Amino acid sequence: MELTDFVPKAPTDPQALGPIIDTVEELILKSLYLNGEMDAGSLANSLRVSLTIVNRVLKLLKEEDVVTISGQGSSTLDLGANFTWTLYKKGLEQAKNIVEKNPYVGPCPVTMEQYQNVTKKLAAAVMLDPKWKVTPDKVRTTFSKRIGYQELNDVIGQATASKQSIFLYGGAGNGKTNLSSFICKLLPPVIIPYCVEINKQVVKVYDEAQHVALKDPVVDKIHGADRRFLFCEAPFIMVGGEMTLGDLEVKFDEKFKAWRLPPQVLANGGVFLIDDLGRQQCSASDIFNRLIVPLENHIDFMILGGTRMEVMTDEVMIFSSNLDPMKIMDPAFLRRIPYKVEMRDPSQEEYLAIWNLMLDIMKLKCAQPAVDHLLKRYVDDGRPFKASQPRDLLRLVRNKFVYFDTMEKEIDPSEVDIAYDIYFPKGIVY
Repeated sequence: MELTDFVPKAPTDPQALGPIIDTVEELILKSLYLNGEMDAGSLANSLRVSLTIVNRVLKLLKEEDVVTISGQGSSTLDLGANFTWTLYKKGLEQAKNIVEKNPYVGPCPVTMEQYQNVTKKLAAAVMLDPKWKVTPDKVRTTFSKRIGYQELNDVIGQATASKQSIFLYGGAGNGKTNLSSFICKLLPPVIIPYCVEINKQVVKVYDEAQHVALKDPVVDKIHGADRRFLFCEAPFIMVGGEMTLGDLEVKFDEKFKAWRLPPQVLANGGVFLIDDLGRQQCSASDIFNRLIVPLENHIDFMILGGTRMEVMTDEVMIFSSNLDPMKIMDPAFLRRIPYKVEMRDPSQEEYLAIWNLMLDIMKLKCAQPAVDHLLKRYVDDGRPFKASQPRDLLRLVRNKFVYFDTMEKEIDPSEVDIAYDIYFPKGIVY
């Protein structure tokens, strides 16, 4: 199985776009309104549709006295890619009204049905392809890049392979978020559209802040492929204590001037992490009640413009908290999350391995007496190790060295004391 086999063919005739053809016309008018003038080739690239479709729409708009040719490039073809187009007065008024109602400009959307069909076909094929199977060897290789916690590999691997939900619990700073992000590395890439259209509303799917587009393969290099789709790594979508119940519904995004999918739908094919569970403005019970259908059936229901539609949520859903599980979750919800994984405190050996890794990353040098002194401070205070502490302490040391321009200095016990006392001040226990 090749990923390229699942990208739809690009429509070459306006009628093949179905109801989206009206959106193409509106996007052309809005693009010309906002840019003054554009050639057909630039319009086709901006909308990510074929030049044939753009030319046919422009020809129809020209016949209606909405647009006109304002310049000519080197092309000798009638209505070719190098002709520059602009709006007539009639077109200006029409485009202004469209922009006021729907300001989105960008790639042409696909229908929700097209998006779901591609997703379902790819998900079904991936399950049968040994290349994408989550195996013990793949898990071991992927998680070998993490320090410690190797005893969790098989449990995490089984949850990922079955796309079952996980509850990560344990003390703060032991790598629950980092572990969640690594799970994405076990999952195959996804094929998503830039956006979809629902009830004449554009809904953003691809977000460069959330998705990582693949450099190979690239849809643009596949002959005849629909450029409204792209390949991305399995998404890692995370929400935290700032999340509200409203965030789990379709919302309007002022940045993109379009609606955007809720996180549990954006995470399709990847990982959806609800971090810091129990610290949201809504209760954990409210969150579970809202997500009960995605949890159990891997589908959700969205409402936009009065239409209720079913969408896939084929992902690994992870809940993470450093609070007492029994204080934020009742037995009925715990039963519905099959994999409960405790993130223990690291051992001294694991702590020192993380310390040495952070030294290399931050390009710091540390004498052995400083390490021995650090361990003694922990013992004297009866303080447990946390996986995040080596990074945080060394960051304080590095900040001081950068501030005083002494990066070549070797860390000694006195530097350890300064950082330790700042990070763990007396009277504040955590």
